[in-house]
Amino acid sequence: MSLTSISKLKSGHDMITALQLDAFKEIVNIGVGRAAATLNDMLDSPILL
Repeated sequence: MSLTSISKLKSGHDMITALQLDAFKEIVNIGVGRAAATLNDMLDSPILL
């Protein structure tokens, strides 16, 4: 998401629905989890979130 897109969301233009926001948060959570798992494998050390 570009800075322009973020500023549009904050200014009230092109509002997203609660369901879309929830889906976006879930996608971010999945991505963070996968990144932590990969980092764990690379470093052979537990990663706490």
